[in-house]
Amino acid sequence: MNTMLLGCETALEKPLEKDFVILLSPKDSLVTSTTSQTFYWDLLDGAAEYQLQVVSPRFNAIERLIKDTIMNGNQFTIELAKGDYEWRVRGLNYSSASRFNNINRLYIH
Repeated sequence: MNTMLLGCETALEKPLEKDFVILLSPKDSLVTSTTSQTFYWDLLDGAAEYQLQVVSPRFNAIERLIKDTIMNGNQFTIELAKGDYEWRVRGLNYSSASRFNNINRLYIH
């Protein structure tokens, strides 16, 4: 009976494939000297978890994968070295994932 309930719950989840997470902070193309950064985004309706990815310098030319993590909340604080970064987030539930639609750039100098 429990398995049946879990199966029904999964079937009733909102599909996320057409949705995307709105990135709030740090804002796109921020130039700063602050090395401690808190990544923050809007909650996505239907998402149970979020996947945050931070790379340097860009997703289309990754030299370093800084962070690739899955979490329940909508913020994550990390200490970064001086350099150029891009970050993105997607929402996840047990049956689907949203798109990585937005990418924000961060320049720490």
